[in-house]
Amino acid sequence: MPYVFVKLACDEPLPVIPQKLNPAAQGMVWIRGMDFEPVLVPMSDIEAQRTALERRRKKLRV
Repeated sequence: MPYVFVKLACDEPLPVIPQKLNPAAQGMVWIRGMDFEPVLVPMSDIEAQRTALERRRKKLRV
């Protein structure tokens, strides 16, 4: 990636970058942040957390 940035900065033609498929297994996603190491988790965990958050929000509205 740094090589591509240098090419962009120098207004030079970009190299052809072959399309790569996501190496993570189907249904797995990376969670990245500034203050913690990246974590590979199943999307079902994220959906479960989203559902739990919605339940908590509904309780607060009552």
